[in-house]
Amino acid sequence: MEEAIGKPKRLKLRERTLENDIKYRGPLSYRHLRIIAWVCMIFTQIGMVVNFNIKLFPSSVDQLGWLKDLCSFFSSFPLPLFLLANFTMIFTQKGGKGWRSLLIFYGGMAALLYVLGNFVVMHYGFGLVDAVVDMSFIDKAKLFGFIMINSGNLGLVFNIFIDLFLCTLLFFFMNYNPKRIKKEHIIYFRLLTILPIAYEITSIVLKYFAISGAIDIPSFVFFLLTSKPPFMFVAFVALVFALKIEERRNLKRHENLEFTKEHRKTNAHSFRFSIIIAVVFTIVGFLDLFANLFTIVVIIASNVNDPSQVEGLLEISQYITNRMGFGQSTTLLIVAPLVLLFSYTRTHKNPKIDTFIPIVAVGLIIFLYIEGIYQIIVMNVSALVQKIKDFLQEMFPTTPE
Repeated sequence: MEEAIGKPKRLKLRERTLENDIKYRGPLSYRHLRIIAWVCMIFTQIGMVVNFNIKLFPSSVDQLGWLKDLCSFFSSFPLPLFLLANFTMIFTQKGGKGWRSLLIFYGGMAALLYVLGNFVVMHYGFGLVDAVVDMSFIDKAKLFGFIMINSGNLGLVFNIFIDLFLCTLLFFFMNYNPKRIKKEHIIYFRLLTILPIAYEITSIVLKYFAISGAIDIPSFVFFLLTSKPPFMFVAFVALVFALKIEERRNLKRHENLEFTKEHRKTNAHSFRFSIIIAVVFTIVGFLDLFANLFTIVVIIASNVNDPSQVEGLLEISQYITNRMGFGQSTTLLIVAPLVLLFSYTRTHKNPKIDTFIPIVAVGLIIFLYIEGIYQIIVMNVSALVQKIKDFLQEMFPTTPE
């Protein structure tokens, strides 16, 4: 009893400073996560080329279907991994300059991939169509928008830097304290979080109507859409508010800004921060899984009249829920354990490598698209021309041959 009373109280993670910090620090840095994310991005782009080949030649699914499915599996990983890597910059940034660098980088990358996507489609895709039939610019844009919106996850993750830009903007409006705005007016700055949220919601609505066939989205509009499934969007909004609430609790508990600044440099804060993210990812991942199963059950239960119809309805309901984005955020259940291995306090001495990595990755993506389209054309010239004629005649019956 006396020993229990005399035993020193174990400090909680939120009470740690640099003097009594924990030893554990996740082995993965922001650079490791970015490399993994870029590798997943490259797999996703390979899947886009393979999917395009399968769309043109359905018989090739027997040889290439496994590769498409493999690449589709990787398509949901880049976004959460890039965002996790962002936290190193967010928590170590210095004033407005750090935020400005983040927004310029992701805004610039989003613009670069937007231009790249339109160049590939308009130069190669439109040129290929022009060689077969005479179509207006907007009809060709709608045609390729239709192809990409119906390419599943592979088509929607081409420009995830729009998502990363919006996520960073969301964190910026929620966490940055502008010097020129009075403290009592900071609420108006915080309300600007509505802008990136509204953009995300608009993208989700447009994708839903496009998938349902209610509207046609041209390719140059498609490349502006976000790639998040609905529940992944919920996860990141929840994460923004969870971290903000946690920050306010710490400030209220200690009422010492210097302690907060020092605490953020500790391994304890890094690990506690990782735990919060892992918990949010796990909860949302399971919510998405249950929502997906619930929607499937509701669709089957409301339409089945004969037990023999169940199998067919199951296939239809799975297609519908997948196109709506349900079930795609279960990737967060795989990412959640990885989060515990990440530490935003782990940095590298040579930051120039961080600039070199995306340049190499984007260069590989450009090469993949050019070489992939070239190989499809060269290996299937005669069959490709016939396929394009048949496809265009089906979509646009009045189009002259």
